[in-house]
Amino acid sequence: MRSTHVSQNNSKSSIGQGIIADVVKGALAGLLGTLAMDAVNSLIFRRHGPRTLLREQSARIMRKPATLGGISNRLNGAFGVEMMPKRSAGFATHYTVNVLPAIGYGLLRKRVGFIGKGKGLIYGLAAFALLDEGLAPLLKISSGPRAYPVQTHLRGLASHLVMGLVTDQTLDLLDRGADKIASKGEQVDIAIGQDNRFVETQNLGSPANDEPGIDAMDSLGDDLGDDLGDDQGIDYPGSPTMI
Repeated sequence: MRSTHVSQNNSKSSIGQGIIADVVKGALAGLLGTLAMDAVNSLIFRRHGPRTLLREQSARIMRKPATLGGISNRLNGAFGVEMMPKRSAGFATHYTVNVLPAIGYGLLRKRVGFIGKGKGLIYGLAAFALLDEGLAPLLKISSGPRAYPVQTHLRGLASHLVMGLVTDQTLDLLDRGADKIASKGEQVDIAIGQDNRFVETQNLGSPANDEPGIDAMDSLGDDLGDDLGDDQGIDYPGSPTMI
């Protein structure tokens, strides 16, 4: 009963450790994925023509990027005064919004089969559709989809697909690294167990425990008892032939 209780506790502990590890890996993968997304977004943005840039700029809330302008707009509505947070606040919000879904993706992709399909491309597409095109306008963080030129939407789609791909590939690399470490740990445990069993076997078969000298004396006593018993009809305690 005690062993069953201990095994259940060990199982719960290993599950908890696995979840924590997946959260950490998801956060790291999400950070790298967001960096890749920003790099692609910036690269494509520089290739837009003047008309596209002008229309996108006019569509932005307070003429700022979505996270920074959206935060300012929400603060202004809440406090009734014009407030412009530091640029660092916009970056912090941007990375938080993109890292949190990556943590969820890291937790679910191995536990819910279809979520991990597409090597992260489906995840990137879902993030683009739900966050950029859906949630951001709904929360008044950005203008509606029609306010932006088509090029802006295509740029957002491409950068989010890259984000999903990098996030998924990073998770794969981290999983493989963790599996190798776990495999080496199991090999060490097996080797230690084999060494322990070898030592126990040697101890059980050692002369100190078997005491062959005492066994030889007992056998000699039995033989003498048998001979005397046959000659005199006397049973001796050491003889196995007592009838």
